Amino acid sequence: MKKKEKNIFREKMLESYDNLSDFVRRSGVTLSAETCRKFIYEQSPINILSFVVICHYLSFSPNAIKALLAESATEGFLQSRADRNYAKMFSELIGDSDTSLTVQDKAVIRIAKNFHEADREVFFQVIDYVSMVAKVIGVNIDEEVATLGRGK
Repeated sequence: MKKKEKNIFREKMLESYDNLSDFVRRSGVTLSAETCRKFIYEQSPINILSFVVICHYLSFSPNAIKALLAESATEGFLQSRADRNYAKMFSELIGDSDTSLTVQDKAVIRIAKNFHEADREVFFQVIDYVSMVAKVIGVNIDEEVATLGRGK
């Protein structure tokens, strides 16, 4: 990832947003529009926290952010020597999962958690019902159902 060769940050932003104003407004990024503009369009060096925040709001996966942090130490995306030194440490702290939950995924998890906390037997009846429906429509959720297990 060379600084001026290919602007992956701008490309990533344009995958989901019309322009920078749209990104700042809809994403909920917690940085100023000017900071985002300088980094995304001009690839100006920024501090490491801003770098990670922008990457997160651009919807880079945790593994992609890890890789970008590792590369950023030598590519000039970070402002200070200290930030470049911290980049390696931060990349080691970020998990290896590319799992990111949608709003719908989180809602399903909250529903399941509420059932489980309110009445475990009802929770397992709901799981049995969902399992039956899955079989009828040809969806295999056996592994997920086995993970839930009745004894846990």
